[in-house]
Amino acid sequence: MSAKTTLRDIAKACGVSPATVSLALRNHPRISKATTHKIQETADKMGYQRDARISELMTHLQQNAADRSPETLAWITVCDKPTTLTNAYLVGLFEGMKAQAERLGYRVDSFNISEKQGMPAEKVEKILLSRGIRGVVFAPMLEGNLTLPLCIDAFANITASFKNHGIPISTALPNHCQNMRICLRHIRDLGYTRPGFYLHPDLDEREDHRWRGAFLADTGKGSPFACGKVLRDYVNGKDLAAWIRKHNVDVLLTTERDSLPWLREQGYSFPEDLGFAALTANPGWYPEPVSGINEHPEVLGTFAVDLLQGQLHRNNKGPTAFPKEVLYDGAWTGNFTVRRVGQAEVNC
Repeated sequence: MSAKTTLRDIAKACGVSPATVSLALRNHPRISKATTHKIQETADKMGYQRDARISELMTHLQQNAADRSPETLAWITVCDKPTTLTNAYLVGLFEGMKAQAERLGYRVDSFNISEKQGMPAEKVEKILLSRGIRGVVFAPMLEGNLTLPLCIDAFANITASFKNHGIPISTALPNHCQNMRICLRHIRDLGYTRPGFYLHPDLDEREDHRWRGAFLADTGKGSPFACGKVLRDYVNGKDLAAWIRKHNVDVLLTTERDSLPWLREQGYSFPEDLGFAALTANPGWYPEPVSGINEHPEVLGTFAVDLLQGQLHRNNKGPTAFPKEVLYDGAWTGNFTVRRVGQAEVNC
């Protein structure tokens, strides 16, 4: 067996120092792109393999150096409405991100891009660069604009939302397909046979149709459900109630928090008259406890930091050729607005 290729071997072949090789293999900005490419190509040809244990040790030493102040990560929101920044989902996500960052030796500062508030994207970018911030996490864009607001060429970056930005960027997010299936499994076990799913078209687009796709797949022909109906529209409480009656829906699945008070105004009691299960049954999202899926946004914040840390360690910046998705499952919250109604019927 041939001897293992070392940094010194690669340095000799390229006519540079071992230190230069080490930096180039980590995409360090001090090394020119041309030299980095030459060294990495030579390393591949010579069969060089990194020692994962040494890389892990070096990362640990760098993070725990006594004279090193915590590196700052940026949390980027895009909100013109002050109330959006207090959204329970965003708050939970940020708190989870901040806690994980502190565990890993970072700190997190938040920046809100808003033309109306005098903080355009160009100004935020200048602040980030002047403060030496290398890594950014983009929050879900809850006010409708799906265009990535900041040039990411100078930053390691991920988004905590779907990649509907036209730019290849890695993301961490809840597993909406699996969460829908978890929800359907629980209502099926309770005996519901005619689920209906109500969501807004813009949310369906933003979340890449994953909730709706899983619902249609798992309530269609051959499923344990007698019928599964989707209302993908902007409606009021009266129209929603009429749609439920028209299709004899016995349990409503939804992402829209207005639907619960709307239906109460229409005379519905939960779970006596109708089952109700939210795909976004996160703390603080509804005015009362509801059944459904708790997405645990604080967990999303944890995964976002983990994903960003990997990019920082590799000195990755800008768009990525092969975007990565980190998905995680939510958890069923309990039988607050659903009840047992009998054995599930088989689709005939």
